[in-house]
Amino acid sequence: MQAFERTHELLREEHDLPNSVTRFHALPVIFLVLGLLLLTIDAPMLLVSLSLARALGLGCSTRSFGAALVRSIVVSIVSMQRGTFVPDSRRV
Repeated sequence: MQAFERTHELLREEHDLPNSVTRFHALPVIFLVLGLLLLTIDAPMLLVSLSLARALGLGCSTRSFGAALVRSIVVSIVSMQRGTFVPDSRRV
């Protein structure tokens, strides 16, 4: 019985190491996929807000999904930089 438990423990340890290494190397891919998903959600939301602004006569427009995607990237970068350099007065 002890030999069986020891063998089972060794097999579990051998299984855990490749599993954790695989998870560690998969993190950049996961972040890339989530980032791309976020951008593809941001671009349609930007299109909706620009069409609403156009309907209200604010003079904002875009021509295509690609242009909205580029604009959403720029908005994300500017927002990130603003959060870095300008402190939020609501945070303590």
